[in-house]
Amino acid sequence: MTAALDLVLRHNLWANRHLLQFCATLEPVVLDRAMPGTYGTPRSTLQHIVSGEQWYISLLSGERMGTAVDENVPRAFDELLDIVTRTGQRVLELAETDDAQRTLVVDDKPWPAGVIYAQLVHHGNEHRAQVKSMLGAGGIEPPGVSAWGYGMDDTKREGAGG
Repeated sequence: MTAALDLVLRHNLWANRHLLQFCATLEPVVLDRAMPGTYGTPRSTLQHIVSGEQWYISLLSGERMGTAVDENVPRAFDELLDIVTRTGQRVLELAETDDAQRTLVVDDKPWPAGVIYAQLVHHGNEHRAQVKSMLGAGGIEPPGVSAWGYGMDDTKREGAGG
């Protein structure tokens, strides 16, 4: 894996963890308020991110990381953090030796593994932005989860996205 891809995947893990940790401190009324034009509620969108990571790992390796997350059934934040940490670490391991041109079949269509890695990152970025929009619309300043924020975060630790 290139150093650049490693950095992108580490940012994805860090951003997922950072946003989940922040949202774990919020009141349920905030987490369960939907906003038009987004995926759903902040809670269901966060669970969708985690569920998506589980699915991408399954595509890439055939493994299921943790109990399947259903975005319609609320899960404890510590459980979501555990799953997203494990999926994030696993994608780093997989990308280290994977062939970006390896063919994977999704819904009867062949895709290069590299596209799956790119989609995993894009999926997280898109839905984290939606959660931040929902929080901001509710008057809550969301945490920064950009690549700039990742680069400036002094608290990153190995195993937690850093």
